[in-house]
This record gives sequence, structure tokens and C-alpha cells, in this order.
Amino acid sequence: MSAQSIIGEFRSTYQPSVDRPVPQWSISRAGICARSKSEAESIMQPWDRLGEFPSVLGTPEEWRTLLEHLRDETGTTEFVILDLCKSPEDRVRSYEMLAIALLG
Repeated sequence: MSAQSIIGEFRSTYQPSVDRPVPQWSISRAGICARSKSEAESIMQPWDRLGEFPSVLGTPEEWRTLLEHLRDETGTTEFVILDLCKSPEDRVRSYEMLAIALLG
């Protein structure tokens, strides 16, 4: 199932409440943002945590393109990003690159 079909089903069956008069949702993605796709793959190589798999390994531009596509396709306005870098330095750099790519 695509994100678009899942969110479409959610919207069509949503029952408003006093606290939530309109449907709200977010989409999450896990991965690594790096200067190049090969660098992201290299950072990911020693990964050994069970149950966590990347959905995106790529450059800031690739992340931006993916998230903009999901936004346009689904109307999503909130994304949750789980960075899979092991080292704190790589994680900070990954989030910084994402922030610059998405916010300018």
C-alpha cells in the first residue's frame, strides 16, 4: 500500500471529535543524510541494531525531493525523521544538512 492510499483511507473513515475536528497525521522516515549517497551508505555499513532499517540513504537534495514528493502526494505537513548515524558527530551533521536543505 502506498502512503497516499493509507492516508486516503484514514481521511475517508475519520470521525471528528471536539479535540480533533480534522484529521491529522505525520509520516516518518529513517535514514542518513550525507554529502553523497556513498558516504551515507558507508556511515550505515556497521549498522547492527535489529529492527531499524533505513528508508533513505542519500544527499540533502535526495531527502528534500522525497519529502516534497510525499507532501505533494499526501498533503502531509509533518514529518518525523529518525537519523540512524551511530556517532553523535555524524548524527549532528546529518540533521544540519537536512535542516539547511528543508528550511534554507
